Amino acid sequence: MKKFLFILGATLLLAGCSMGEQTLCGTYHGVLPAASGPGIETDITFNKNGTFSRHQVYLDEKDGVFDESGTYKIRNNIITLSSGNGESSYYQIEDRQIRQLDMEKKPVTGDLAQYYVLKQSQSCAN
Repeated sequence: MKKFLFILGATLLLAGCSMGEQTLCGTYHGVLPAASGPGIETDITFNKNGTFSRHQVYLDEKDGVFDESGTYKIRNNIITLSSGNGESSYYQIEDRQIRQLDMEKKPVTGDLAQYYVLKQSQSCAN
């Protein structure tokens, strides 16, 4: 058991985790569902220093381009994005992708559930 805990601790340290803090690095891309159009093309870039930038384009919408940035935290595989305007959004970390969650930090269900995914499009720039 001690050997397992040591290996687990070393693995977490090498993965960028220390004292419960995790970081994510890279860009994730996809087209999220939109109520008023064909979708929202979304790119989120995570930086090692705990900051993010999000670029969203509402497809077929005039003046539908939005950029925001802020900080993020990871806890129990859930990413919390905190933007400069005080709003939060949530994503779940999966294998080479992240899934947008609802405001209760739960996966979206129903016919469109499969479309709430952003796939890793770029690794972290060193």
